[in-house]
Amino acid sequence: MSNETGLAIYTGPPGDDNPPRRKKPNRRVWTHDLDPSKRTVGETSSAEEIETGKSEDQPKEASDRQSKESAPLNPELNSQNPKDLTDSGINYYYRYKRSQNPNDLDDAILLLEKAVTLTPRNEPMDAYKRLTNLGTCLTLRFKSNRNLSDVDNAAKVHQQAASHLPDWHRAKGVCFTNLGAALVARYAFLGEFSDLEKAMSAYETALALPLHDDDKVMCLNNFSNALGYNFERLGRLGDIDKAILLVEQAVKLSENSKNDLSTCLDNLGGQLMRRFSASMTKSDDIDRAIEVQKQALSLLPVGHLSRPQRLTSLGVSYQKRFYWGGEVADIDEAVTMAEDSVALTPKVDPLRPERLHNLGAALHSRFKYLNNIEDIERSISSHEQAISGLPPQHRDRPAFLYNLGNAWFSRFEHLGELEDVDKAVDYHRQSISLGPQDAPIIPKHLIHLANSLQRRFQLRGHLPDIKEAIELAERSLPLTSVNHASRPEHLNTLAMCLVNRFEANRDNQDLERAIILLEEATDLIPKDHTLISLYFSNLGMTYAFRREISEDANDAERAIDAYRIAATSSTGNTSRRFQAAIEWAKLMEPIQKHAAQLIDAHSIVINLIPRVVWFGTTVAKRYKEILSIGNVVSAAVAAAISQGKYDLALEWLEQGRSIVWGQIMQLRTPVDDLRLVAPELTQRLLNTSKGLEERSTSGAEIETESMIRRRAAGKWDSLIEEVRQIPSFEGFMKPRTISDLVKVARSGPVAVINIHSTRCDALIVQEDTSSVKHIALPSLSRQKLVSLWESFRSVLESSGARAIRVSQPEGKNVGTVLSVLWSQVVEPILDNLGYTKLKQSTTQEQTRLPHITWCATGPLAFLPLHAAGIYDKNSQSKAFQYVVSSYTPTLTALLDVNGSKTGSPNTGILAISQPHTPGQSPITSTIEEVEKIKAYADLDPTKWKWFNDKEATTEAVLHAMENYGWVHFASHATQFLGDPRKSAFYLYDGVLSLGEIMAKSFRNGEFAFLSACETAAGDGELPDEAIHLAAGMIMAGYQSVIATLWSVKDADAPLVADVVYSKLLKKDRGSINGQAAFALHEAVACLRKERGEKAFERWVPFVHMGC
Repeated sequence: MSNETGLAIYTGPPGDDNPPRRKKPNRRVWTHDLDPSKRTVGETSSAEEIETGKSEDQPKEASDRQSKESAPLNPELNSQNPKDLTDSGINYYYRYKRSQNPNDLDDAILLLEKAVTLTPRNEPMDAYKRLTNLGTCLTLRFKSNRNLSDVDNAAKVHQQAASHLPDWHRAKGVCFTNLGAALVARYAFLGEFSDLEKAMSAYETALALPLHDDDKVMCLNNFSNALGYNFERLGRLGDIDKAILLVEQAVKLSENSKNDLSTCLDNLGGQLMRRFSASMTKSDDIDRAIEVQKQALSLLPVGHLSRPQRLTSLGVSYQKRFYWGGEVADIDEAVTMAEDSVALTPKVDPLRPERLHNLGAALHSRFKYLNNIEDIERSISSHEQAISGLPPQHRDRPAFLYNLGNAWFSRFEHLGELEDVDKAVDYHRQSISLGPQDAPIIPKHLIHLANSLQRRFQLRGHLPDIKEAIELAERSLPLTSVNHASRPEHLNTLAMCLVNRFEANRDNQDLERAIILLEEATDLIPKDHTLISLYFSNLGMTYAFRREISEDANDAERAIDAYRIAATSSTGNTSRRFQAAIEWAKLMEPIQKHAAQLIDAHSIVINLIPRVVWFGTTVAKRYKEILSIGNVVSAAVAAAISQGKYDLALEWLEQGRSIVWGQIMQLRTPVDDLRLVAPELTQRLLNTSKGLEERSTSGAEIETESMIRRRAAGKWDSLIEEVRQIPSFEGFMKPRTISDLVKVARSGPVAVINIHSTRCDALIVQEDTSSVKHIALPSLSRQKLVSLWESFRSVLESSGARAIRVSQPEGKNVGTVLSVLWSQVVEPILDNLGYTKLKQSTTQEQTRLPHITWCATGPLAFLPLHAAGIYDKNSQSKAFQYVVSSYTPTLTALLDVNGSKTGSPNTGILAISQPHTPGQSPITSTIEEVEKIKAYADLDPTKWKWFNDKEATTEAVLHAMENYGWVHFASHATQFLGDPRKSAFYLYDGVLSLGEIMAKSFRNGEFAFLSACETAAGDGELPDEAIHLAAGMIMAGYQSVIATLWSVKDADAPLVADVVYSKLLKKDRGSINGQAAFALHEAVACLRKERGEKAFERWVPFVHMGC
């Protein structure tokens, strides 16, 4: 928000005493003054600037003055000639403008004071000019040193200057304008309402007198600012409407002066933003504010003293528009503008605190949307610096304390540290105690203190906190009119305080009143407001509470309706809409008549996931968001299955699995067809996807990098929508439909297993069918699988270095797990498919066995379905007797590899062996392992490459992977659960991480054998995300991968590799497609025969992924 107050300094010849014909002043001083004390988080800070008129507007006297200005300054300090003293004082004033050295301004004031004292009483015209110059310099010094005596004296001398002139004199209006500027400066510092009233009276007097156009511009602009302050003080819309009309007149009159036009446009934007902030309904006001402020900034060259203020004003408007519309680009712009403004403001500048305050507010707003902890840390730091730079009596201090309290509260909400909410309470208390108790902003300060106390009560249960919170919220309501934009917020806060007390003492009256308050809040809030989801969610919650007490079915319906509105709001916060849709679905689940709506609610949940887990953020942040989502996808799938909507269930399950993996793969979507019809758009899409992919896999949280990533994501979304406007491309990059998904079963059925607390089911996709087969698993439960996983976890926990195991899992425990998997998961599925009726024996050719691909969810994703069975003597109840098993992280992964690389040739083998990796235990058998592969390989240098020991550097291996279609890793590897992207292969000079591999796209990638520790063991907290090296290799472009669930015995890997490659490198072999699974099946059979069926730790870890 901008409020620039103009002052005039007279530099013309002393004899210019004929006002009707007086030449207009050829030098002007414009000072900027802002009042942030009434603002909440996100509003602007004050700034100061000085502008001069254009040389082309200056008469000859101006040229003379410039000559004097550039001459050496050697005034006769002891002169008794008031004219010489005045000239010297003005020269010091202009030198101050260039140097910003306060000593120059001090000297100017000393000389001008002496000139005024020596001016004879019979020379009123000379007296008014000297008094005007003295008053202007005193006001400027007050801006720098905040010494009240300066602004007090400035007001006095401007009044004296006016008294020397008759009413017909055109300079008299300038004197009153300068008087108003001094009074407004004092008001902005002390907040004394009488100063503001006197200033407005002075401006009215000035406008009633004859004024030159440029003087009138200054007066209109200043008067507009004063009215803006008055509006903030009293909240009267008439004041802000009049302020806008006055500054619009100033804009019209200043069109021939870039500097004056820039100032007036900036202030026009500020007044429009003030009016928008009051109603939050006139979106054209905020849009227009941004446009005129951008124009104001464009009129000033780089290096201009006014640029920091223009940046501040524009940034605040972007921030307000973000608060209203939720566009990330707006808040990024707001932060950038605020940062640039602070960077251009010297540390000694008295306006730096207000600009730091504004930066803190912008960072806070962005934190509340993106939850980047760095933003709130920087916000708190900026606010603290701003407060430390303010004089103790400054009127802005309450506002700064208030916003610092808000920042600490937000940090508490994010991290849950109690000392943060204590700080929030303390700063809010200080803010209220220091601020004027009759200010319109007091209700907002009260309500934020109430919020902080309420949250502290929720954690500590200290009843005085909630009692005080309710009292504060009650106190705020009478101070907020029915039509005020903040009233819904205050109603909501009081309601939630009452709900908290209700939960503590079960007083139904609190709950009843909370409902009444929330009903009023939801009636008042505009239907396109960003907070609509919050208020209706809270209303739904209170109805649900009352339903529990009264068992009134109508309350259940009311709660359902409130959550529905919250979830379906097009402008509501994404996270709140997401949570509202989840609650909406939970309430409807037991009510049969809401079956159709239940699907609608779950549909919103599924469709919002890409926005909750937005790829405008880093991969690490997206995984964190997925953790917060919980089991919403499996719940939606279970609901769809319960209604017989199997196709929809499979579509939803696919959308909700491996979300980050899918986002990165989406960036690699082939665009050959699009290029034929829109080549230029295709290139823009490819350029954006490349940059976004690089930044998506980067862990960098540097501010500039984060902003670029968000902008790239926004641009990507826009480009996708542009493509979808082209005929035949309406479904471009939309989630896969059932017509696509049923094509995955080219090498056998795919069993997708959904695990939810209410039911467990398998959805089967089979070749040559267009529908999904459903198989219920009634004996299975989520709780049972969690227990099985806990029992089996010892296998993963015991896997240390590849060659040395800390302990071995007990065969009995593993056998029990595998038995349950067989009887309650695998056998029912194979029975239904008719495979167990074939009565195949282990002596039959393995290639005659059918092939099945498993895609499990939840805790089942970590259990070895391929090894399920009852391992008693002569048992015919083992999965490997009936099927060859593979796994896939998603169905889309199979579609991509089947569709893009079927029949692709072997472009050569890259083998990596690490017998003596620095810092790791030796695994000398890796050389033997690769020697066995070499025996089957084509030794043409273009077809075979072996990096052994020191040769296997990270750079060399990553580069070679781009040139060979097959890759074999015989090395240590690690699963990094804290950050899945750091899971890696250990090479001689360091680690080759999953993040580095994901950042590549291996177009020739066909087959990868990861003979290393736990290369297919995912993150226990993210079972549906397939966070392991094997999935990463598929994501990077390899269509078929052999990996291990845990570290394997040193002697076992060569045996398995020998059999696998002997099968895959037959002279008559075709594509790898489908062959690797069979090769591994036979290899593991050999290993089982050598080590024994019950040596589960030896053969179970080997798995195949892909096709």
